[in-house]
Amino acid sequence: MPAFRRNLTLSERALIDIATACTEVYKKEAIGLLIGVKHKKHYMVRDAINFQSAIRGYEYVNVPSIRINRVNYVLSRLTDLRVVGDFHSHPDFPSRLSPTDKKDVKKGGLALTILVVLNRIKRKAHGWKAKDKGIVGDIGNRYHMKIMAFEYDRKLEKFNKIKIVCPSLRKINRQLREKEKTRKTKTR
Repeated sequence: MPAFRRNLTLSERALIDIATACTEVYKKEAIGLLIGVKHKKHYMVRDAINFQSAIRGYEYVNVPSIRINRVNYVLSRLTDLRVVGDFHSHPDFPSRLSPTDKKDVKKGGLALTILVVLNRIKRKAHGWKAKDKGIVGDIGNRYHMKIMAFEYDRKLEKFNKIKIVCPSLRKINRQLREKEKTRKTKTR
């Protein structure tokens, strides 16, 4: 019998929060929590919270559990949304979860994790699109970002890549085209 698979809807706000968090500390890893709701067949990520106090390196990132507990405490008193997973980045790294990433997800209580691979580029930006169940896009002419989601199936002890849907990609691309058009008009 095939494994039960969910998909994930990423709000515009969550996409921007994740992209900003990962770009801000580029060359070091970023980490944060995904806030939203989990339905039977679907995750809805409405927001992402970056851990400002994370201990960061070029190949690792760590958040003391007391900080995670503080965030969960605040969320439980201010919203009905919950932590549904986490995200972290691999600057200039391959597009896969490391053995440490997998161990951390298995050890934690959440099955959803988003991996963001961020690379520096020097080329014309090409916008954002859905690709290979994930999302890829350029931030200006400086960074290329690939966002992938994985869910850990505790019964099968296996990680499954799940499809990300981001309804705001068209809006973001339209805004990018308008900004580019404005920039070209100003330089003439």
